[in-house]
Amino acid sequence: MNQIALQMIEAALDQLTRIGRRIESLRLIVSGESTLAMYSSVNTVFGELQIEVGGYVPKGYSYIIEEPTGGKPRAFQWVTKPMKKRGGNEVA
Repeated sequence: MNQIALQMIEAALDQLTRIGRRIESLRLIVSGESTLAMYSSVNTVFGELQIEVGGYVPKGYSYIIEEPTGGKPRAFQWVTKPMKKRGGNEVA
């Protein structure tokens, strides 16, 4: 696995674990065109993270989402999101 991709995943996981989310309830959602789509999971410093292909996720996007649990809001964190150009300046 690409080390830069792993660093981006772990940075997103860091944000989620800091607010008390457990890796066992988190999933990395990727595009079917992503090289990560061939894996079922990835080992991170936080533990093993399950990978799922999102049917409506375009290439270049990926995010981590928490599985629904009894009445608690789901956690969400972007891992990658392409930059859009506006007037020569790039914005997220």
